[in-house]
Amino acid sequence: FGNPLLYNGDIQTTWEEAEREGFETYSADGLAVKRTMNVLGRDWTMWCRAKPQFYRDGNQLMPWIVGGGGVMASVLGAILTFTLVHSRRRAVEISGRMTKSLQEAEAESRRLALVASRTATGVILMDTEWKVEWVNDSFTRLFGYSFAEVKGRRPGELLFGPKTRPDIREAIDEACAKNRSFEGEVVQYTKSGNEIWVELEVQLLLDEKGEPTGYMGLHSDVTARKRAELEVKEKENQLQFVFDQIPVGITWVFYDEK
Repeated sequence: FGNPLLYNGDIQTTWEEAEREGFETYSADGLAVKRTMNVLGRDWTMWCRAKPQFYRDGNQLMPWIVGGGGVMASVLGAILTFTLVHSRRRAVEISGRMTKSLQEAEAESRRLALVASRTATGVILMDTEWKVEWVNDSFTRLFGYSFAEVKGRRPGELLFGPKTRPDIREAIDEACAKNRSFEGEVVQYTKSGNEIWVELEVQLLLDEKGEPTGYMGLHSDVTARKRAELEVKEKENQLQFVFDQIPVGITWVFYDEK
């Protein structure tokens, strides 16, 4: 048979009270758990309930806990909503400024590209390893190479030849190493192998932090002028030779019209 075992909060047996009022009625007064267990071959029934003070204290604190939790949740929700709205507004503003700056930069790039493509000077852009990244139409007209033919190649492989000054590469490297532009007149070669005189300017390109990003080469055709200068020089040499060979003295006389 079962042996009843029941204690209240004061460690006093209340089996008679529970038996008299019944489980359901007594549970409303605080009986929460009923357990039957076997101990050393005997069945024991245990009823457990909380002290009335627990329910009194719980009933008094519960409204404050619920109310306080609701207030805190509302405050946190308001803060979170404000933060999200403010962050979205700032994100939209930043995005607008970036979009405007990007559009202005693209417009400026298009204008520069248009100027570079229409100028009579052959323009070539190279990376930090001197490999071609872009050329304008004037470069193609001057040398006969299309952009597809020179892309990724070094200009010296295509434009330099037997009569190109041998120290041209060293002179350009030295000037760029000192953050100066190289300027000089050199002989270069077209795709068809023709020699042309070019006024060459090479500039080192730097970013906003002062780091090298590549090089720009400007090629102006001065072949006609150089040929005229050579012809004049040649005639001067011929005339000087004639004067040196004449067996009579020759004197230059200048008259002042005044």
